[in-house]
Formats: sequence, C-alpha cells, structure tokens
Amino acid sequence: MHGRKRLTALIAAIAVVLAILVLARHTVSRIFITQTLSIATGYHFDIGEIRLQSDHGAFINTHVSKNGEPVLDAVRIDVTYNLRDLFPGSAHRFGLESVAIDQPHLTIIHHHNGTYNVGQLGTAATGSSTVPGVYHAGTPLDLTARIRRGSATLIDEYQYYKESRTQAIHNINLDLNTKSDERTHYVLTGAFADVTKDEPLRAVGTVDS
Repeated sequence: MHGRKRLTALIAAIAVVLAILVLARHTVSRIFITQTLSIATGYHFDIGEIRLQSDHGAFINTHVSKNGEPVLDAVRIDVTYNLRDLFPGSAHRFGLESVAIDQPHLTIIHHHNGTYNVGQLGTAATGSSTVPGVYHAGTPLDLTARIRRGSATLIDEYQYYKESRTQAIHNINLDLNTKSDERTHYVLTGAFADVTKDEPLRAVGTVDS
C-alpha cells in the first residue's frame, strides 16, 4: 500500500510540473523544475538537461538523492502526456501515457538503525502522500512503462559480515502495460550479480482490476 502511495505521489508531482512548464516553458528555468520536484517529493533532484514539448518531455542525466545518499540515476527519462487529461473526465490519470527510462541505477541503503534512504514521498513538505487537485478517482492509470539496461544495488549496513552487505542486479529490462480498471501485464528480466556467475531472473505477471 505504501509503495502504491509513493508511486502515486511521484507521478502526480511530475504531472503538475509538466503542466506548468509546458504552458510556460520559455520563461521557467530548469532550476524551477528541480526545486518543485524536490519540494513535492522530499527528494533532491538534479537534472542535467530538460527538453519539453506539448506532448513529450525528456529528462537527461537525472540524479535523485535523499540526505546526501544516492537513490536513482538515469541517463534519460522520456515521458509522453496529454495535458487535457489533467482535468476530470480524462482517459489517463495525471495525463501520463508512457514512461521510458534508459540505463537507470537504483540504490537502496539499509542503515544500522533500520531506516532506509527511501521513504514515503510527499511527507517532507505537505505531510501527504498525494497532490491535491490532480488525482481523479474515476480516471484509470493507463500507461506503458519501459526500462532498458537498468541496474540496482542493495547496501545492507545491518549485515554483520562485510561480504554480505552489498547485493546487485544488472541488465534489468522491464515492459509494463498497465490499465488499472482492466488489466496490467509486465515482463521483467535481469541478473543477480555473483562472484562465480550471474544468476538470471525473469518475472512475468498479469493483474486484473
């Protein structure tokens, strides 16, 4: 449940920022985008370059951190959207139609005190996990998502043996087709990094409404 709220908060924040910036993209700077995302989510955003059009946005060299610790790095994030769908009666929740992420690296750190470097989005500034005025309960989450050449690292400082503190997955590829009022289907592949040889993983699933 918390994971779903965090995803909802992040998507809502991105939708609000895109709507503002596409309408005023000639006068609003990249600094405003990163500050807005940081305030809305509680994470620090650093984006090398942003390219916005009326129906497409590209975020180049994106770095997300929390309290100075890395969370997500991505070479490129592409988002397609329909601004009309930000209003009631739309076909796509938050106006989002697709998300494609190239070479993302996710870092999860489990600290000695049991906390993590990731937490519930939106609590830093508003204490809420959603962005008011954007979410419409009757609007389905209808989008495609794609990840290519991704990787992830889990650093568990709680582990006693140093050799067991770091686990890694690389060559992550994800294809997800979701429609929350009908059916969601995903295919995820990757490989657990091991000293002797990689251990491949594959997950295929379908979730109905």
